[in-house]
Amino acid sequence: MRSLIKRERKGVQIVNKYDHAKKIAALARTKWFKDHVVDLRTDGSVTVVDFHKPGTSVYAVRYIFAGSYVYVSGDLGSAVFHCTWPVMPTNKHWNDRWYIYEKLEAARRYDFDEYDADVCVTCIKNTLLERDKAEKNTRFPENWDAKQKETFRELIKRAKECAGRISWSTAIADLNADGDISNLDNDWWEWLDSAGEVMPPCIVGIIEGLQIISEKLNKQGENS
Repeated sequence: MRSLIKRERKGVQIVNKYDHAKKIAALARTKWFKDHVVDLRTDGSVTVVDFHKPGTSVYAVRYIFAGSYVYVSGDLGSAVFHCTWPVMPTNKHWNDRWYIYEKLEAARRYDFDEYDADVCVTCIKNTLLERDKAEKNTRFPENWDAKQKETFRELIKRAKECAGRISWSTAIADLNADGDISNLDNDWWEWLDSAGEVMPPCIVGIIEGLQIISEKLNKQGENS
C-alpha cells in the first residue's frame, strides 16, 4: 500500500496532517473503493458489512457493528473502534474523520505508522522559518550562526530519511545530544517530536470506507 500511496501522490504538495488525510481519503474513494458494493446482514444485535468489489478480495473490508464497538478486518488491516453511541452502518458520525480516529482503540497493520516525511519537513520549515519571521525573532534564520544553519540542514535531512515515529524520535535525541536543537529553538520539545504526525493511511482508508457505506445505505433508504 505504501508504494501505491507514494506513486498516486507524486507531485501533490502535502502541507500538514489534515491535508495528508484528505489526499489519502480521496485516493481510497476514487481508486481503492471505486467499484465496491455493500453486503449487509444482521444477526440479532450484530450487523456485519462486507465492503468489497465483486469477484475480488482486493481492498475488501469487513466491518462488524456490535454495541458501541466496530471491529474491522480485511485488506487494510485490523482495527477496533470504541464509540460512545450504539454503532450502526448508517450513523452520521462516520463523516467526522478525526473524531472517529480518536475512537480507535487498537489496530494492526504491517505498514501502520503515524509519521510522514513530507509533513515533517513542511512543519519544521514553517515553524522555524515562518514563525521566526512573523515574530521577528532574534533567531531569524538570517541571523543564524554556522552551527545553527548546519543543525537546521541536518534536521531536514534526518526528517526525509526517517521511516517512522520511532526513528524520528531517535534522530531528534541524537541531534540534540549536545544541545544543538535547543540552541536553534528553545521550545523544540513542544512540537518537534510530533512534527511528522499523520493519520496512518490504512486507518484513513478504513474510516473512508465507513463514510462511503453510510452514504450508500442512507441513499438507499431515501430511495426506498
